This record gives sequence, structure tokens and C-alpha cells, in this order.
Amino acid sequence: MEDAFFRQIRRNIEGLVIEGKLTDAYQRCKQVLDKYPNQRGVLDLKQDIEQKLLSQNKELVKEAIKEAKALVRKKELEKALRVIKKAIPLTPNDAKLKRLYLKIQKKYKET
Repeated sequence: MEDAFFRQIRRNIEGLVIEGKLTDAYQRCKQVLDKYPNQRGVLDLKQDIEQKLLSQNKELVKEAIKEAKALVRKKELEKALRVIKKAIPLTPNDAKLKRLYLKIQKKYKET
């Protein structure tokens, strides 16, 4: 059974999620789990937040790719590189994003 202390922590974290502060909520979960690693409720909440962050990041990357491609069509290669570079930390293992960055970089060097 969960005591009042951990119920309140979970409510606070859930409040952050509702406000859209997923990164803050995730960090708070990590802090709590560092001190109290056996808190299953907080661990479950952390995993839910991870999934939401992953989904959010994928959408942001998709939008960045769209924006970069539009900038390439306008011959604004430097701006396109900046857009892609900002998106890479969101999904560092995204091969499509890396290929696009290298492709734009190559075009930029040729000009």
C-alpha cells in the first residue's frame, strides 16, 4: 500500500504532465527513484512519461524534416542545416534525420 507521501509525489508529477511539462515530470521521477528505487507507482509513471516524450519528439522531428526540405527547395541550405541540427538531439539514432543532414551538408559544401 502506498502512503500519503508517495501519493502526493505522484500527484505533483501528474500535475506537471497535465501542464505539459513532460521533461520536468521525467526529471522529478528520476529524482524520486534515485532516493526510493522500489516505488512501483513512480516507476510506472516514469515509463508513461518516457513514452509521451518519445512520441512528442518523433512529431517534432517529423516537423523539422518537413521544414528542412522546404528550406532546401528554397535554396536556404544554411537554415535547413540549423533546423536539422536542432532536431538531432531529440532522436539521436534516427537514420533518416542523419542522412538528410549529411545530404544537405554536402549540397551546402558544393555551393
